[in-house]
Amino acid sequence: MELILDCISGAWSPAVGDPDAWGWAVVATYGLATALCLRAAWRRQGREAAFWACAALLMAALGVNKQLDLQTLLTAAGRCVARAQGWYGARGAVQTRFVEAVAAVAALSLIGAGVAMRAHLARLWPAILGLAAVLTYVAVRAASFHHVDQILYRPGWAGIKLNPVLELAGALLIAANAGMRGRRRGRPRASDQTQGRDWAD
Repeated sequence: MELILDCISGAWSPAVGDPDAWGWAVVATYGLATALCLRAAWRRQGREAAFWACAALLMAALGVNKQLDLQTLLTAAGRCVARAQGWYGARGAVQTRFVEAVAAVAALSLIGAGVAMRAHLARLWPAILGLAAVLTYVAVRAASFHHVDQILYRPGWAGIKLNPVLELAGALLIAANAGMRGRRRGRPRASDQTQGRDWAD
């Protein structure tokens, strides 16, 4: 166990993972999404309020993880365990199973969220899609496939890399949807009060 811990400590240490402008832009977007999700949770009720509260917690955790780079710790731990247990040469198959499991969990989570929030799905689908995209990206990145690394970290147009663009897209979808759902409620119309409609939606 001590050998594994020494191996992990030699491969990873707490530090700012992405100190460049794009990295901080992603962190700022996670922070904005967290704030907007909290506002939406405060101004909505029932299942939708719970949905936004969970989204806020996840956005905050991902924002912290973005710079602590905990997925690198996970990858380092996996490699060290594989070496210690003698199956490092077969790690590719384990990575494949891991990504398959992540894809299945992401799909089931998306379906579960859709079923649980079916009454609000028409209004929450951008956030659900954004959550699925961000979670799937982070988990697949943790598997650290070499060809995935090449795609995600290869400079593209104007030197912009694909990985922060993918993260930004997911977080911005969540932030935009939360911003819309967190707007201050208007006054109910008399006809809505009479007919018992959900004017807040």
